[in-house]
Amino acid sequence: TAYVPKKHDNCRQDKDLNWYQQLEISIDPGEGINSMTVWQKDYENNIERCIKEFVVKRPKDYEDLVKEFDLYYSDHKNRVRNVILRHDAQAFKERDKNNKLIADKIVAQLISLGWIVNNMTPQSNNPFHEAKFTVLNYLLKGSDPRLPQILINKDNCPNTVISIEGAETEIKRNSGYAKDKSSERESTTLPEHATHLSDTVDYHLYWKYADMISEESTSSFFIPL
Repeated sequence: TAYVPKKHDNCRQDKDLNWYQQLEISIDPGEGINSMTVWQKDYENNIERCIKEFVVKRPKDYEDLVKEFDLYYSDHKNRVRNVILRHDAQAFKERDKNNKLIADKIVAQLISLGWIVNNMTPQSNNPFHEAKFTVLNYLLKGSDPRLPQILINKDNCPNTVISIEGAETEIKRNSGYAKDKSSERESTTLPEHATHLSDTVDYHLYWKYADMISEESTSSFFIPL
């Protein structure tokens, strides 16, 4: 009989995973849904890869999300324990029922599971929508050789793709434009298809590359509305 390779529900099945390089994770904590995307930079080819998504919904929370990440990447952790963390900056301000900061709890949990964590999220507010749109559109345009090509694994990140494609621009009456977040409130939209996962993409790419994109770079770049 023909050999049939075993299907693993963990990172051993992922051909785009670099086993000798650290992972980067971006988390959007929430009450009804908690989302994460996992990233790796291909430095040789200058590619930023989104290689996996995780979503848990109520009654599960961000601790369950982190557990799922750890279980999936346990084999990778045996080789490279370092992980870079980015998240919604509100996690530096929001506390759980025991008055613990969400950001601190996420870091502590990852450390308890054996990861070496470097939290690269600035202790500030989240960037304004217009700043995110400018940076991400310039980045995704792909015309600056300093910046990486962005690739998303459609098999491991199907909801992320839907979330990004559905994240439309909303024109504000008195304050420019912003991401249309109405899908997060619509009962007809699955929570995993709303803008939560696209927010994790925003956090990762903005915090990582905004400093490389100057005002001069984008001065003649028009945002499609």
